[in-house]
Amino acid sequence: MARPSFIYRLTVSLAGKVAPLAARFDKKLARSLDARRGLVERLQTWVQAHRDPKRPLVWVHAPSVGEGLQAKPVLEALRVAEPQWQLAYTFFSPSAERLAKSLPVDVTDYLPFDRPRDVRAVLRGLEPTALVFSKLDVWPELTLAAARAGVRLGLISATVAPTSSRLRWPTRQWAAPAYRALHRIGAISVEDGQRLQKLGARPEAIEVTGDTRYDSVAERAERFDRTREPFSRVATGDVTFTIVAGSTWPADEAVVLPASRSAPKPSVCRGRCGCRSSSTRLRDPSWWWTESACSPTSTPWRTWRSWAAAFIGPAYTRSSSPPCSVSP
Repeated sequence: MARPSFIYRLTVSLAGKVAPLAARFDKKLARSLDARRGLVERLQTWVQAHRDPKRPLVWVHAPSVGEGLQAKPVLEALRVAEPQWQLAYTFFSPSAERLAKSLPVDVTDYLPFDRPRDVRAVLRGLEPTALVFSKLDVWPELTLAAARAGVRLGLISATVAPTSSRLRWPTRQWAAPAYRALHRIGAISVEDGQRLQKLGARPEAIEVTGDTRYDSVAERAERFDRTREPFSRVATGDVTFTIVAGSTWPADEAVVLPASRSAPKPSVCRGRCGCRSSSTRLRDPSWWWTESACSPTSTPWRTWRSWAAAFIGPAYTRSSSPPCSVSP
């Protein structure tokens, strides 16, 4: 079984020695170091009090807030579908502390630094059945140690920018064994899947499952009261079609808004439509605003139940048809 390279381990060790000095000039880094003091002991305390080895434990890691929001709908779906499972959640950045406290998990804390001793201690304590990373950060020491322990490994909402430094030396060489060890990878797009292969991921492990953030948006849309004005007009057929414009910028609105006025009947804008600069323009009677929006490709139950079955095994969950796969 592969292990991290000597150069990677040396780099992590040197970074650990330099970090306290750098923290004198970086408040965020200082906060991160302070929060990790006693981390392993805190997790071991939880294990002794609450860990039930007869129950599967899924460990989800998301480095910061954005990746945490992508992990959130997966955790919520797992909590509802398989309430007997135990869920652990870790994060790297101090900015994610508040989000972590709002998630439906049994234990949450910082991710230990990627050093052999810390990684071994946490894996021995939690005894996870599956370890799932959100977006892209796959830590070599943790990933390969988990693989050696027989833990199922996954990556959700995986995306790699074409200009990412991970595609270049030396990061690509350091990370390749860890990406190769992943059993299941849910890529946001086919292109992301192809770039993940360049990082070392196996083609047969990659599936296109989309961006999990849309799952939570779709859930909010399902709960939305469509009987309220002006949205009830859409349901009654008074509006010919609906224009969805989300998180728009002035340059977007300069094109979308004039185009909508050429429509034969009023259009409805759903989503966060220019919450800053377009507030006056949205007074146009043909436009309305709401925070709810929906993605037609959201498939949280189908996707994540099949993923759970792949990680934990069919004895624990109901299976369903798998998402589409990525061609090499």
